[in-house]
Amino acid sequence: MKKALTVFLSITMVFLSGCEKSVSDYFSEVSSRLEQIIITIAEEDVIEEESIVLISPDNESYESTNLSAYQKLSTNQKSLYSIMYKAIKDMELNLIDISRYSSSNIFSEALIAHRAIMCDCPEFFWMPKTLSVVSTQSSNKTYLCFKDYKNKNDRVGFYGITREQKDEMAKKLEIAEKDIIEGINECYTTFDTELFIHDYLCNNIVYDTESAEDLDNADSDSMTIYGALVKGKAICEGYSKAMQYLCKKSGISCNVVYGEYEGTPHMWNIINPGDGPYYLDVTFDDSSQFSVLHYYFNLTKSEIEKDHEFSEPFSQSKTYDVDDDFNFFCENSDNKAFNYFEYNKAYITDDYSDAVNFLIIQNSEGKTNAELKNLTGDENSKAISVLKSKLRWQMNLKHFYEYDDENIIIVMW
Repeated sequence: MKKALTVFLSITMVFLSGCEKSVSDYFSEVSSRLEQIIITIAEEDVIEEESIVLISPDNESYESTNLSAYQKLSTNQKSLYSIMYKAIKDMELNLIDISRYSSSNIFSEALIAHRAIMCDCPEFFWMPKTLSVVSTQSSNKTYLCFKDYKNKNDRVGFYGITREQKDEMAKKLEIAEKDIIEGINECYTTFDTELFIHDYLCNNIVYDTESAEDLDNADSDSMTIYGALVKGKAICEGYSKAMQYLCKKSGISCNVVYGEYEGTPHMWNIINPGDGPYYLDVTFDDSSQFSVLHYYFNLTKSEIEKDHEFSEPFSQSKTYDVDDDFNFFCENSDNKAFNYFEYNKAYITDDYSDAVNFLIIQNSEGKTNAELKNLTGDENSKAISVLKSKLRWQMNLKHFYEYDDENIIIVMW
């Protein structure tokens, strides 16, 4: 999904539309394959003991950040989360006995825990969006299974790949992220780290329009960090998870947000760079072929709600079905300090001093373009004319274009 720009002067822009069905829609579709199976007495008698594993939850090691879906769960949901986490990490295919944590709402509880892991763990690029909940008719046993229980010979299950294939992919991911981590290590502040990751993704990922427009036949890698960082191709889910993954590596609290843009399902990020939550949409900031944009870099909730609609907030006590869409993160935020324009003083004000200083700094750092917010009240064309006159002895502003209907100007020199 890409948002369009308004173009001025001699620049010709080509934009990718997409996400006609996108992530939330896709998630709902594949989640509808979550199976709730009731085993008859005759079928129960042939279950082999060696095909059943018992995984003990460890509820101490998953609440690592202040933006984890895990921390929003009930005690029982946290136990199921912990069990699934270990099973997915090891690519478990056997029946997992969760009878101790079963309830009349076990299907909903399992669905909630499963979605929470999908939100918290971008590193699980092999994580299936499908699982089976298997219940026995007479012995009151309940199992989880990451494959079609009826297909006994399914050696890869819902993971879609073998452990060996996953390990090979993980090696490629490690190689791909090596240069990124080196760049991150050269950053001195949290803001610089976040900006480096954001700009790296915009510069190195191609939006996968084909998958966005036909999710039934989409490249599943485009929804993961593997597609984004190794193959350099992603849709909004891949962008958002890559941002989350690299922030996680850098010690910055970040997670994903589900919702819609103009009625079309979409995914973006919530991030805490130090003074509280902000919202960030890397996909939309990668909508220009000439420069990386920063319009969606650390917005307040009210700012991003101008064109992003959040899915329904999650509730611990609600019973969910596969068709229900919910969002773990709808936090209020009104922080401004880490907004891109506020932090850089990238403003065109009546005296033009901030804009002049910002452009000179950008030019001295070898940049060829910059993004400014026009606060003068004048038309952007007039503001650019004045800015050109003030900079004529220092740099030559050649072109400019506007971001949609907003007062954002991207200047090029």
